[in-house]
Amino acid sequence: MTNRMVCCLAVSFAAGLLYGRERSICICLGLTGFLLFRVFYLWKQQGRQTVPITVFHMLLCMVLFFIGMFHYEEQQEKFQRTRQYAEQQGNIQVQGRIYWKEQKQDQFIYYLKDAWILVEGKYEPSEKIQVYSSTDSYQIGNYIQVVGRYEAFQLPRNEGNFNEEQYYYSKNIGLRMTAYQEKLLENDIEKYKVWLLELRQDMEQVFLKYMSEQAAGIMANMTLGSKNLADKEVKALYQKAGISHVLAVSGLHISIFGMGLYRLLRRIYCPIPVASALTAGVVYSFGVLTGMELSTTRAVIMFFMMMLAGSLGYTYDTVTALSVSGMLQLWENPFVLWYAGFLLSYTAVLGAVVITGVVKNVWKKRAGRLLETIESSLCIQMATLPVLLFFYYEVSGYSILVNACVLPFMGILLFFGAAGGVIGLFHGGMAAVVLKVPEWILVGGQWICAFFSGLPGNSIITGKPSMEKIILYYILLLIILNIIRSTEKRRCFLGSIVLMAILCCGNGTKGTEVDFLDVGQGDGIFLQSEQGNGVFIDGGSTDVGKVGTYRILPFLKCRGMKEISLWFVSHTDEDHISGLKEILEEGYPVRNIVLAEGIVKDEAWSNLVELAEKNGSKIYYLKAAESITLDEMHFTVLYPWKEGIDRNECSMVLLAELEGMTGLFSGDIGEDQELELVNNKEFQKWMKKPIDFYKVAHHGSKESNSLEFLETISPELAVVSCGENNSYGHPHKETLERLEEVGSRVLCTMENGQITVRLEEEKGGIEKELLFFYLLLEKVDNM
Repeated sequence: MTNRMVCCLAVSFAAGLLYGRERSICICLGLTGFLLFRVFYLWKQQGRQTVPITVFHMLLCMVLFFIGMFHYEEQQEKFQRTRQYAEQQGNIQVQGRIYWKEQKQDQFIYYLKDAWILVEGKYEPSEKIQVYSSTDSYQIGNYIQVVGRYEAFQLPRNEGNFNEEQYYYSKNIGLRMTAYQEKLLENDIEKYKVWLLELRQDMEQVFLKYMSEQAAGIMANMTLGSKNLADKEVKALYQKAGISHVLAVSGLHISIFGMGLYRLLRRIYCPIPVASALTAGVVYSFGVLTGMELSTTRAVIMFFMMMLAGSLGYTYDTVTALSVSGMLQLWENPFVLWYAGFLLSYTAVLGAVVITGVVKNVWKKRAGRLLETIESSLCIQMATLPVLLFFYYEVSGYSILVNACVLPFMGILLFFGAAGGVIGLFHGGMAAVVLKVPEWILVGGQWICAFFSGLPGNSIITGKPSMEKIILYYILLLIILNIIRSTEKRRCFLGSIVLMAILCCGNGTKGTEVDFLDVGQGDGIFLQSEQGNGVFIDGGSTDVGKVGTYRILPFLKCRGMKEISLWFVSHTDEDHISGLKEILEEGYPVRNIVLAEGIVKDEAWSNLVELAEKNGSKIYYLKAAESITLDEMHFTVLYPWKEGIDRNECSMVLLAELEGMTGLFSGDIGEDQELELVNNKEFQKWMKKPIDFYKVAHHGSKESNSLEFLETISPELAVVSCGENNSYGHPHKETLERLEEVGSRVLCTMENGQITVRLEEEKGGIEKELLFFYLLLEKVDNM
């Protein structure tokens, strides 16, 4: 595996693309280490006679590295130029040829290639464009002109959140718009693609008619690539169990359908070139039918190379084909290098072919079918683990066993599923019988996933490993595999297991810090101690759906937080607890929930307490002036003094004393409650300590944050947590003026996303640094 030149060129090209974006010296060091290891291996195997050719190969790899770097910069500039113009204009005019279309509820989505955008009176070339339309007036192949509103892709608002822009860039889609006007310019129709799209829709209806709705959605996803029909809960269950890869149309499907057809043609004495050409055409059509996703494209390219090699009488090499496929896809669109599906597709093949090959050569004794499946699953896990942790921050503890139980039935499932879908186009009764087989397998697979997902240790939260750690992992894994192959010492295999364990440990941010998450119109604050334990305050939103599932929980997993030790709830309005309820329903460990003794004990409070107790969380009630401590963090409840009937008025006011900095969190209290605090002697004593950061009350409402209160606490930093274009007009202009009057620096989550306050003792003053999608504020002792 180390003497394959094409593989080395592919690695060098990918490293150049990666360096073009990340600009990390570790990428250069990693590539250098990989190439030096290759030189050492060749010298050891073949001696000094390989020096001239090896030097030439090294130079060629360096050339590919720089080509990759400059190619990424060129593509990035192209995407940014088009996006910036669209952002400035708001309304844009484009034209392009429809290469695919979808329907989602009442909207139709057209995908345009060969696209152009009107810039200052003349058309300039653009990347692919996604158009949302209310009409179903056009077919694949039509060339249309569209005028509409530019819709920006959503950037991640917090660490660990989904990057919509990166996702669409990986599909080579640079613009999204909602159409106002549409005009047909050319009435060309790609009849074959239209027929394939209609065939796909007809087969979807067969599945929906003769299978249960849940099974039909999964079957359509597996065989046709129809993601919209798959049940979200089942998809989440598959991901939790570690087998979500079976939903993607990839090499497994191509090998079953393609090789099955090829062998059938050869059995009826069809010549190799003819059989290869016919099979390649069918496989390409299948790829188009399923939407030609990245993993499908990779499998189709590799299948074409296998058919070509067979027709020309050459030996097919999987790693070489994989390398060529990778370079072709990366040249076409460098942004796929930051797409999890692309990376998982390639690393899974490397694990199945390279690592499994090394292991089988050492363990020459043939094992049983189950053990072989477990062995292959473990090898694939070794290759894909860094990608899984980098994008999803957790791994299933039983995924190898679940895969061993499920994968042996995938061939039967896909064969009978596809056969049933085709038969159903002609004879419904026969299709109903055939589709019983895949439905039984799906039900059994779902039961297996549910069983293992319910076991302790199924979800291992690891946090997001650094790029440097991942590069080092792959280099060490390569060294270990070559040692195993050279020495045939089986015990060296344990080294790779240790590597996997190390990769899962020690991720996430270290040290004391506070993170004001962007949860839209609501509150959500995370605090971390020096020892790495986590505290959360509130956690809810009224304008972001599933805020706990899609914003808070991914952040916690990205940070490697396996549990929250203390979760404070200021009051039980939805914009403060909706996310917490989702997290409790997910079963994420929240050890202790802390409420004020004076919290309004209504139905919302009762439901929260019931849900917390069901999750195994302990409930603590603190009176005013009572405190609770976690590591070096000390929390004191300052308000309310008694129970009332208004949730906002009875919000918990919390003083947080961390190592080197102090913060105040005031929930949704109003001016009357602030005045009570200002006139309270105990509160005046507490406020003798400088307040470094303040969570602005009631999302910046002018009915809160009175001047007297702000003058009393005089915060260095004031953070407003609210949603963009919220109906309340938060933060109000009057509040911002008062904060400015008392000399506070004001930051708002709706403008900046996640805002982080971190202690840095070696520097002086508060420094602000913009890091992609959130603000990092460095707080120091000598201000």
